[in-house]
Amino acid sequence: MTAKNRAVAVTVDSRGTVTAIKFPTSAYRSMAGPELGELLVDTIGSARDEALARTVAAFESLLPAGLPMIDLLTGEVDPERGPLPMERLLAEVFRVAEPDDAPVPPPATGAR
Repeated sequence: MTAKNRAVAVTVDSRGTVTAIKFPTSAYRSMAGPELGELLVDTIGSARDEALARTVAAFESLLPAGLPMIDLLTGEVDPERGPLPMERLLAEVFRVAEPDDAPVPPPATGAR
């Protein structure tokens, strides 16, 4: 994530941990300390938000519909929503297969 004024670029991993801070131009040299500090905090926050959005997008398609992935990742699970989302996830993952869900065996190819 590069700041709008291109004075700083921040890289974070999928957990939001800062892995690199770069100063692609010399613009930071003319900034006052508090201004540079605010720019860093804002750019790191934006990079973390972007990483979180990518992580949510990657996992949402793999999980049961309606599971609040963003709440799971941020720790903001709302107890008013019913069962704990993790319980719903586990129930879906380990549910008993219905007869229609049974795998269809491959056609016989004949004995050798």
